[in-house]
Amino acid sequence: MSAITVPDDAWSQGLPALKDSIQIHLTESETKFEEAMVHAAFHFVVDSVQQLKHDDRDDWEWHRRVMYDWMLETIELGNGGAIAPGSEAWAKESPQVRSGLVEYLEATENVSARLTVRVGQNLVKIFRDEMTPLELVMEDNLLNRYYMEYPKLKDRSYKHLRRAVELYARARPDARILEIGAGTGGATKIVLQSFDTVIEEQDEDRYPEYTFTDISAGFFLAAKSKLAAWAPDMDFQKLDIESNPQDQGFEPGQYDLVVASLVLHATKSLHRTLTHVRQLLKPGGKLFLVETTRDVTDMQLIFGLFEGWWLSEDNRKSSPNAPTHVWDRVMRETGFTGVDFEIGDCEEAIYQSTSLLVTTASLV
Repeated sequence: MSAITVPDDAWSQGLPALKDSIQIHLTESETKFEEAMVHAAFHFVVDSVQQLKHDDRDDWEWHRRVMYDWMLETIELGNGGAIAPGSEAWAKESPQVRSGLVEYLEATENVSARLTVRVGQNLVKIFRDEMTPLELVMEDNLLNRYYMEYPKLKDRSYKHLRRAVELYARARPDARILEIGAGTGGATKIVLQSFDTVIEEQDEDRYPEYTFTDISAGFFLAAKSKLAAWAPDMDFQKLDIESNPQDQGFEPGQYDLVVASLVLHATKSLHRTLTHVRQLLKPGGKLFLVETTRDVTDMQLIFGLFEGWWLSEDNRKSSPNAPTHVWDRVMRETGFTGVDFEIGDCEEAIYQSTSLLVTTASLV
């Protein structure tokens, strides 16, 4: 295994101040929007269950039955006031209130609002196989736009990622970096820009080595175009993190930093996945994760339509999302120190969905 990675004190000493400086509090209008998203999604669930409750569930695909169980659970949680402040009264609201929510969301022209409304209004048709979820979410390029414009990610967690990477880069401007499930390169660009900022500030002549991986090489062409300023010096390789990296040509203990954004939760076993991630890192190396750490009704409504959302083999039954304490436990079980640093996309816990998590590969 390669030499131990021990960043200087700039990283560890800077973490407390970093967290204080990057906290995001929602504005009044942002809070209104987040509440309306959950509120409208709840009504879509209630209305759909009313229409579907007499259908023969044996005719549904297995993941539809699982999603329907989640829908019933969501109604129960909402009626108990557990989804959002005041949700216990939502089921009794008039049709005018419900339509007003939809009109408000559509008027925002926010892509996540548009996608939530589109899915909610067509949920029954999907359950009855009158349309496929993929054709629904791909129309008008909505799903791709969702990933690019999703505010919890673009305006919050990626801002946190940028600042954390800048702090790390001050200690290790020449880090060997591997990104898992890099897709079209959204997080990649954040990481590379962060290193560039620090290298320019410090007048460094050391530069990072970046390995861009995804389960499919089909993303590479678009990613190379998006990352044209860096691509000639990058390495692009296929990697299925659910399988042993060594069997795919990756030597153990070669990387100082592994980055993964909204990908590890989608694997069947977090324990197996993090074991494979640990193999890639040098002792003392860092794992930076942007992950979903709290179930949010509108996100569940959209992605619960897809079979892959429900494939986890461990105890994640209502969704593939895992709260921070679960990530911490599995990290400790797989050769990491646990969650060293965590910050949610906003400070209003009821509306949090994604978090930046940082952990360290144990020295033994």
